[in-house]
Amino acid sequence: MSRGLQAAREALFSRFKIRRAKKNPNQALAKPIFLIGTFRSGTTLLAQILDHSPEIAYCPFELKDIWSSAGGVPMASPKTRDLCCNELHASHADVVNRAALIAAFEQRVTLCKGKLPSARFLNKNPHLCNKLPLVNSLFPSAHYIWVHRGLLQVVASIKRLFEEVHQRRNIWHWWPLEHETVKNRCWSAFFEQESNTAIDSERIFPGGNIKFIAEYWIESNRAIHDFYRQNKQAITVVSEEQLLAAPEEELNRICHELGIFADFPRDVLSSLNSSFNNAWKSLLSHKEMTDLKQLIYERRDEIDSLFPNPRALNWIGEIESQLT
Repeated sequence: MSRGLQAAREALFSRFKIRRAKKNPNQALAKPIFLIGTFRSGTTLLAQILDHSPEIAYCPFELKDIWSSAGGVPMASPKTRDLCCNELHASHADVVNRAALIAAFEQRVTLCKGKLPSARFLNKNPHLCNKLPLVNSLFPSAHYIWVHRGLLQVVASIKRLFEEVHQRRNIWHWWPLEHETVKNRCWSAFFEQESNTAIDSERIFPGGNIKFIAEYWIESNRAIHDFYRQNKQAITVVSEEQLLAAPEEELNRICHELGIFADFPRDVLSSLNSSFNNAWKSLLSHKEMTDLKQLIYERRDEIDSLFPNPRALNWIGEIESQLT
């Protein structure tokens, strides 16, 4: 950090003694931050890093319980016991209890310690990917951070996640069927085995066809990309790969766009590395790699349209190097 920036930070802290955010929690919701991206894309990692800032009030984990119980926005998960995670639009805002939602968020902010009174509420929640127009209508002053990670890494990591969730909580995840009124799907859940006996087994995880997890990656990033095209000034785009490769540079950029100081513990930055991004090679079977290669090839143009740098052919090459 430069001397000038350090001096400005010290002046800020001398003016506002750090205290519990509950002094005026409604300030936190004046300009909230929503950190979005698919499951296993690095959203938790970035949220935890940003939470080191006294200007950010991150309330772990995803607040699905609040979105569901207070706001009436279903999000399939063990915590909510909701069965679905529907695509929602601005037109659905009238059926959301916005006042109860904000009150519950404000109450949760009071649990955040060591924050400035002006600290901004941050919600990390992958379930919002197919609900962004709704979120924007509820919180028109919000800023969004879109974290994206490679398809191969995300698909393999979600496969393992679903196995772990099933083992711990006896929950199955189901990829819904296509429907003409739904463009971007999210996962449904089953909490009793008898409930999924009539569902195509290839759509149920653990044990399903890996291509459906890839479809989730495509549709979630497509939903965010479509929202980004209409709201570029309100969205900071972050590549998980670049964040791990150059954390200080990327965090400085993110904080600049958020309008907050970038000052993070050195040990946090030095602990970041990209080695675990190679784990997909051991998590996917030969057949799963073959199936993914075919899907990526068939949908390569759509995949490449989502991000500035085309990646589809690179991923196909990476898969081929593992298959030979």
